[in-house]
Amino acid sequence: MRAAAFSRAEAERPALAEGAEKARDCTVAVWFDDNCCIVASAEGSIWAGGLGRSEAAATNDAIADCRKRGGKKCEMQHAVCSR
Repeated sequence: MRAAAFSRAEAERPALAEGAEKARDCTVAVWFDDNCCIVASAEGSIWAGGLGRSEAAATNDAIADCRKRGGKKCEMQHAVCSR
């Protein structure tokens, strides 16, 4: 049985609070449900997010998008799955 779902606002509130501890310009970059989300980054300020039904699929999506944005050594930084 799947746990009760949070509303978008309920999910974003603690995420933004945690982000604000690390950066003044923290924003919600992606909203997802019943998926995995990966953030990848490269040197400089290049970053990208990826979605997929598995962590591997989301990682591939994020790395590909990071490279499209000009990243040379894109690496996964953070993973979250909502299952």
